[in-house]
Amino acid sequence: MNRSISPCRSRVVTTFIKAAAFASDPANKDEVFDGWSLSGFPKDAFEGDIEADTLANRLNPLIDDFIIARYKDQVARAKAYGLIKGDVDVDAWLEPKYLQQALKDLKLVNYWSRARRQRRNRQARRSQQEAKQLNIIELACATRRGRTFANEGVR
Repeated sequence: MNRSISPCRSRVVTTFIKAAAFASDPANKDEVFDGWSLSGFPKDAFEGDIEADTLANRLNPLIDDFIIARYKDQVARAKAYGLIKGDVDVDAWLEPKYLQQALKDLKLVNYWSRARRQRRNRQARRSQQEAKQLNIIELACATRRGRTFANEGVR
């Protein structure tokens, strides 16, 4: 079965990489934000969000260990919540050979920086850890005040 979908998978990945390359080019920033604003969010919201960063960094399609770990975590959560029943092989799903081939075919092998992706992932990890700490602190404060989700009727 994998052989029958390989050309389709390759074509889809190549198309996504083309789109990411187009949107990552600073010359296309206005056109990208105009397109995104069709979602209902104002263009200036996107401009403000990206102000201290670049679209190339935000739209970096490179897959690394952090990305794989995040997807595995999300799959585990979805399964725990009963949203999916079977097992999902994230490693097979994120097979890098299609991405690597698309980057090679489009001559974009060095277009996106792995170092920037890794730095952004470290920042994301810190943000997640800070969020977890805040959740623990909020839960401790609520418990100390005698408020818990159980006695507030939240399930």
